[in-house]
Amino acid sequence: GQTFKTSLTDTLGEVKFSNGLAYRNLLNIRSGNYDFLQQHTTPDFLGFIGHDFFNGYVFKLDYLDKNVTFYKNTEARSLSRDYLDHEKVVAEIQFEIGKLPNVPIIDIKIDNVKILGTFDTGQNGFLQLDSISEQTLRHSGSVTTSGTDSAGDILLTVKNIKFRDKFQTSLKGLEQTSLEGTEVIRKAGNLSQANLMTIGYRFFSQYKTVWDYANKRIYILEY
Repeated sequence: GQTFKTSLTDTLGEVKFSNGLAYRNLLNIRSGNYDFLQQHTTPDFLGFIGHDFFNGYVFKLDYLDKNVTFYKNTEARSLSRDYLDHEKVVAEIQFEIGKLPNVPIIDIKIDNVKILGTFDTGQNGFLQLDSISEQTLRHSGSVTTSGTDSAGDILLTVKNIKFRDKFQTSLKGLEQTSLEGTEVIRKAGNLSQANLMTIGYRFFSQYKTVWDYANKRIYILEY
C-alpha cells in the first residue's frame, strides 16, 4: 500500500479519452500526488478510473488486447448477458463487498488452507500467509519460490488455487509479503483473516474477466 495526501477538486472542466469520449463538468473529484506511480509506472499518469466511474455498467477487462468494454446495465441485458456472446466462460464467481465498495472479496483455498482473496487490477498480486499455513503449503509443493524481482521482492509460484471451490488455477510471479506488509489494505478494508491474497495482473494476463457489480459476479473467460 501507498500513503499520500489527497485533496478534493470542486470541478473538472473536461476529461477526454483517446477514442474521443469526453466527460465535462465533473464534480467533487479526488486528486493527489502520485509521484510513486510517475516514477515507477508511467511519467504521464493523470489519475484513476474507478468504482464511481463504472457504477451502472458491466465491464469486460482484456489485458492482452488492452481493452476495457462497458455495457450499460438494463433489465434486458441482465437476462440476455450479451457481454458473454462469443466468449468461452470458464467460471462464474460470486463475490462479496466488505468495508470498501470497490474491492470484490472471495473465499480462496490453496489445498485445504483458507485464504481471503481480493481483486486488485493495480498490482501483480501478492500472497501473505501465517507461519503454519506457509509451512504446510511449502511442504506440499503448492507454494514454491521462483525468484526475485528487480526490487528484491520474493516471487512465488502458487498451485491448486481454488476460487469458492468452483474454479482452480495456478499463478506464477505472485509477490510474497508479510502480515506487516498488508497493514494498509487490512486497515482500509477491515480485513482480519489470517491469510490474504490479492488477485492482480498475474491472473488477468491469463484470463479475460467480466465484472457485474450489480449482481456481485465476476465471469472468468478464456483468451
